[in-house]
Amino acid sequence: KDDDSEDDALLTPISTRRRPRSRKKTPLSTKTSGGENDDDGPIPDGDFSRMRAELVKEYPRINEQVFDNRLPKDMDISWNNRMLTTAGVTVFKKGICRIELSTKVLDRPLRVCKTLLHEMCHAAQFILSGELRPPHGPAFKKAQIASAVFPQYAVTVSHSYEIRAKFSFTCTDCGHKVSRHTKSVNVYTQRCKRCGGGFVQDKKN
Repeated sequence: KDDDSEDDALLTPISTRRRPRSRKKTPLSTKTSGGENDDDGPIPDGDFSRMRAELVKEYPRINEQVFDNRLPKDMDISWNNRMLTTAGVTVFKKGICRIELSTKVLDRPLRVCKTLLHEMCHAAQFILSGELRPPHGPAFKKAQIASAVFPQYAVTVSHSYEIRAKFSFTCTDCGHKVSRHTKSVNVYTQRCKRCGGGFVQDKKN
């Protein structure tokens, strides 16, 4: 379900739902705090949705300058609206590689380009080095070369992007906050696992 996220562990529902097991993949990160400096601000949703196709056109330029055009020219790059805290994944299955980018996390151009470069390094690890594990092991060495060629997109093992969510809820007792992309916290039936207090929905500014 789209509105599940890491801080579900801090909610006590009436009935406990079991989350489906995820596919094997190479996540960039599952961190949701820290506010990494992106050097550019978020773009309004309507404008950014039109820019995404243009931004992923960086792929052939990166492929040429970092990977000597050894990655597939027709790499499948798609947008995933179910990844709430993971910026991107590279999936390698039956000899075919594809990249998925998060619509929720990558809300500004520099994040898209940084994540695309990171995932292309994973694709090189899978396709060129034939190594699937560990995800950031010796075969991830292209990351150093990529960072030298594109210092503005410097590759890191994980991100610390602050993720914008439309809705937030606060525990009335301990003040813990829970963020959601949808209005999914039931303030009548769910309680804070930290203290057992109830939640109220925060007012939008």
